[in-house]
Parts: sequence; structure tokens; C-alpha cells
Amino acid sequence: MKRIYEIGVMGGTFNPIHDKHLIVAQAAVDQFSLSELLIIPNGTPPHKKSGVLDAESRFEMAVAGAAGNPRFTVSRVEIDREGPSYTVDTLRLLRAQYAKELGLRRFRLNLIIGEDNVSQIHSWHEDGEIFKLAGRILIAPRYTVDPERERQWLSVLQTHAAEHGCTIEVGVIDCPTSSVSSTAIREWICAGRSVRYLVPPAVYEILERKGHYKQRTRSRKRCNLKGRRG
Repeated sequence: MKRIYEIGVMGGTFNPIHDKHLIVAQAAVDQFSLSELLIIPNGTPPHKKSGVLDAESRFEMAVAGAAGNPRFTVSRVEIDREGPSYTVDTLRLLRAQYAKELGLRRFRLNLIIGEDNVSQIHSWHEDGEIFKLAGRILIAPRYTVDPERERQWLSVLQTHAAEHGCTIEVGVIDCPTSSVSSTAIREWICAGRSVRYLVPPAVYEILERKGHYKQRTRSRKRCNLKGRRG
């Protein structure tokens, strides 16, 4: 019997993609035996944020960052779809796509979310359908996680799924801790600091060549550094 085809679904703004994104993605592939991991930059985030680079530029950097890893696929599914990039619509489209591509072969969508989204998923568009479409939710911790926090996350998601009449399998991705974030990278670039070792070399080359996130006036106030050091 062929094992189930496990598909990781990692969506986000990727503004820009950085090393922590890819570390989490690889850890998920290894830990949960994912056959493929989709990196999906949003086209139009449901809650518009300031300072978000255009979709094509973010997609270009995601492709550059993921290049060379045979398990990673950067998808245009949200960039090419009109309207807000709701997770539930992406999961519906992916289920239909893989059902057609894989035929009778069994597959499962593994939705990867950050730990901060555990308490927020109830507010997502058609949240109940997300639990029905995703066969498993994988949580990406920001920092070191203790067993008690893992139990809390598990309880929150399973309780919320039960409220919608379904069950959900939950896993926590075991990966090295890192405080790297897209926000910090944008702030460093704005302030004229190098992000050479915070992003993959190919992404760094694009940032340098195209000048993404650079500001003509590099004041601390404009760059929102708030006195942080690093």
C-alpha cells in the first residue's frame, strides 16, 4: 500500500522570505515526512498592511530562496487569484488540484501556522471549513516550547474544531529557535544595516540589486527601530 501523499501548506506575506521560514519548512518536511511543501505568498492579504512589497517581487524572492530544494514548491495560487487571499479558498483550490493530479491516491493537506495564529484562527474567514479541509495543522513555534504550551495549543485547536463538528490532528514543529522576522529585516534594511546572513544568498542579491525596503530618509523614527539593537 502506498503511503499517503503529505502536502505541507505554508502561506504568508513573505515580506521578504528569510532563513527562519526555510528552517521551519525543512523541519516540517523531515519531522512529518512531507512529500512536498508549498510556499504560498499572499496576493492580497485580507488585512492590508503598510509596507508590503508588491506580490511579484515577494514571489521572486520566495522562488530564489527555495531554489535547489526538491521538496519545496513556490505556488502562485494566491497571487493569481483575484480578491483577498483567504486560507480557506486556498485549501479548497489545493484539494481540487491534487485530487485531479493524484487521482485515487490518498493525500492530506498539512496547514502550517505560527504559534500566534493558534489563538486567532477562530477569527479567520470560514474558520470551521479550514478544519474540515486541512487534515492536519502543524504549529511553528517562535521560540522554545515546553510540553505545557504544546498541550495548550493542542487543546485550543481541538476544542475549536469540535465546536464545528469535526476533529483535527495537530503537530508542533521541532526547529531551532530564532528571533529573525521579516519586520526586523525590513527595519535593518531601512536603517542601512546588512541582512546578508538573515536571508538566503539569492534573496540577499535581489534585495541589494533592486533596493527593496530601502528608504531615502533613514531616520530611526521612519524605520521604526525604537532603539532596538541586534
